[in-house]
Amino acid sequence: MFRKAHILGVLAATLAIAPGAAFAQQTSVTTQQQDQQTNVLGTANTVVQQGSQYTNTRQLNINKRFYCSGSSQVAATAQGQSQSANVAGAYNTVAQIGNQAAQTAQTQISHGFGC
Repeated sequence: MFRKAHILGVLAATLAIAPGAAFAQQTSVTTQQQDQQTNVLGTANTVVQQGSQYTNTRQLNINKRFYCSGSSQVAATAQGQSQSANVAGAYNTVAQIGNQAAQTAQTQISHGFGC
């Protein structure tokens, strides 16, 4: 199972390995993790687990570099979700529903002469 600290560590390591990419054109890093575990013991037990994740990253960079300095756009998304259900006995019902959504939009339009 990945933890939030582990996911953010991978994200930081990715940007540390290629720091030039963060200052070049555009960089988008997306890390998603989802763990579900169910243990059922007995009769007539019902366990429902539903997990969904959504990430949408849009970047637009239009630059006509005539006396224009370099520009960068960096978007990073890290999501983690873990569900666990341990059911023992009879006539137990467990329902776990988790949703996560992340949306990032970056736009930069610049034209020469100092931008």
